[in-house]
Amino acid sequence: MVTLGNDKIDNNLAESFRAYTETHKLIKIMELFSCESSMNQFLSIAKFLMPKGFYCNINIIDERSNIEMRLSTIKNKHPVRRTMMIVDTTCLSGGNLLKMASMMEMLNGHYHWILVEAFAQQHKSIIELLSVLNISISSEITLFRIQQQQQPSLLLLLYDVWNPSYHHGGQLIVTELGNYTNANGLQYHEHFRKQVSAGVIKRRMNMQGIKLKVMCVIQEELREPFEQLLYESYEPWRDPITRFSFSLLEIIREMFNLTYTLEHTKSWGYLQDDGSIVDGMIGALRRKEVDVGGSALFFRVERLQYISLTAESWNHRTCFIFQQPDYSATIQNPFLKPLDVDVWIILGIFGLVFAFTLNLVEGLHRCVKQMKVKQHNITHKKQIINQSHKSQHHNIKKHRNVIEQNMNVVKCGKSRCNDTKRKKQKAKKRIISLCLSQNQQSKNFYAAAVRVFNHLFNGLLIFIGALSLQGLSMTNRTSPAAMKITVYIMMMFGFLIYQFYSGSIVSSVFDSKHESIKTLEDLSNSNLELGLEDVVYDRDIFKHSKDPVLKRLYHKKIEFYNKTTRSLDYKFYTPEYGMEMVRTKAFAFHIQEAAAYKIIRQTFDEKLICKLSEINTYRPQVLVGGLQKNSTFRELFAYGTRRLKEVGLMNRWRQIFRLPKPKCARNLQASDFQVDITAIYPLLILLSAGFSLGLMVLIVEFWVFHRAKSQKPQRKLKQTEFMYLE
Repeated sequence: MVTLGNDKIDNNLAESFRAYTETHKLIKIMELFSCESSMNQFLSIAKFLMPKGFYCNINIIDERSNIEMRLSTIKNKHPVRRTMMIVDTTCLSGGNLLKMASMMEMLNGHYHWILVEAFAQQHKSIIELLSVLNISISSEITLFRIQQQQQPSLLLLLYDVWNPSYHHGGQLIVTELGNYTNANGLQYHEHFRKQVSAGVIKRRMNMQGIKLKVMCVIQEELREPFEQLLYESYEPWRDPITRFSFSLLEIIREMFNLTYTLEHTKSWGYLQDDGSIVDGMIGALRRKEVDVGGSALFFRVERLQYISLTAESWNHRTCFIFQQPDYSATIQNPFLKPLDVDVWIILGIFGLVFAFTLNLVEGLHRCVKQMKVKQHNITHKKQIINQSHKSQHHNIKKHRNVIEQNMNVVKCGKSRCNDTKRKKQKAKKRIISLCLSQNQQSKNFYAAAVRVFNHLFNGLLIFIGALSLQGLSMTNRTSPAAMKITVYIMMMFGFLIYQFYSGSIVSSVFDSKHESIKTLEDLSNSNLELGLEDVVYDRDIFKHSKDPVLKRLYHKKIEFYNKTTRSLDYKFYTPEYGMEMVRTKAFAFHIQEAAAYKIIRQTFDEKLICKLSEINTYRPQVLVGGLQKNSTFRELFAYGTRRLKEVGLMNRWRQIFRLPKPKCARNLQASDFQVDITAIYPLLILLSAGFSLGLMVLIVEFWVFHRAKSQKPQRKLKQTEFMYLE
């Protein structure tokens, strides 16, 4: 590729290399290939460049050299950093070096080649050699031709050499870039100077109409030739990803003068059980059956080993669309919903504490009142006794003798009784007294328990009345101050709770867009049926998802046992059927938004549109273009895609194939605030339960009363009879 052997190749040639690499290539690593005849010249070039910060390595190439091993060593030594390859084409093995580099696919943008020729007569032979090598649009090959006799002042001419694609029938293109002279240094031509900062793709816009095979993914049932579906923009909801991507490819085709050969398949290509991807568009790219993927695809790590990616294009979003259930239909009891379970428990505890406090205050007040009454009675009795004591004292003395005589008579009568009989009577007296005392104690305990229960129940009833803002009848002007303070605090507490509780229920009725289902977890726990759009990426995403919520939703709502086939089946439906289920039933359908919005506009009325809600299955993703692995067209399509985004053409086509979301433009009406029977059925159940419980208690009371009345009453001993036994 490079020809040396002229004495004029000195530091001026080295200076031309330095100026070219620093101003245009920005590369500091150089691999120099020369034969023994030009070794001294290359050594002088290396000595000139190394002090200026360049890394130079000289490789001797001759018939005995293992060129393949040398190139493999360079690939392993510089796997990431770009490398400048300077070759002396006068060497006999120079052509073999280029052929081996072509076979190893090293004539690409990662390696920048400088081919030096010493004579104008050699120029034709080098061009003929390069025309049969694997050179593409991304190749960076510069030809340095040394002028000697015709123009003594002109030292070097620089040529840019590239081919749109040798494997696709492209022709070699050689363009003069500029020249290098001793006086003026490195000078670029005007057309190259304007394009040098834009990159290699900007300079090579004409691809000579080479043919590229493009494979598109068509999932719709075709009613026309698939080319017509791709080229026309009617019914944009049909395969919007593919048609949007192909619209961009069509603009890129016009930009770079390309020609497409179209093919189609039904799948993008997904991971198989053995860990490989062999089907669909990715499988065809992997086998190099096609050059370009005509449908944007998801970015996944397992795909990177089979294909190369270009640039972002389509913003993909799928979601569950459903009618938001009414407020009363989302919970079992709407009257318990305004307050959390913990709040209800705390209210119950406060009710017990209030009832106990009220009972304690009332009991203490009753004890104090009884003590006052008892003290008053004792004082009154003492006054009466003191008044009658004087009049009775005389009568006592008068009749004392008579009483003593009567007592002597009684003692004489008792002395005649038998001692054994006296002992039996005393034992009987003790037994009967003990029974009466125990019976009296049990009656007193039962009466106390009933009295405590009644007071606690009355306290709870007062607490419930305070929560519902009902009046009380137990407090009056004679009630103690402690009871009044307790009841007042309870009434204030009940007023605040009542306002919050009633306000929550009323606001839920007037909330025209109440969203009770907001996440996938809520959707999984709801009573809605679920379905998925029958597209291959939905099947793959739900089947291989690692999200625990998505996996639980898939196994709970999507999978089911088909009794007809006696195997597991899945709820995959067409967009028309799924959205019809959303319109008529409690159903959530997972669908791409472009297809969903079209059906909503055609079949849903304004009221249903206002009730629709959406839940994203996963974060919206940006799809990218795909090419063959290490494709030479990667920079071309990446540049074209980003250029379309900069000028706004990508956004224009996105608006065509992505219909806007229908807006809720309906005014609220009185019928929107009507409460149906399902909203108050818990109250009806509570009322029925109360009536039933009261009736049951009434029946039990009647039964106990009649049973006690039917039993024969037993005779009770009086206290005077026991005294007589004494």
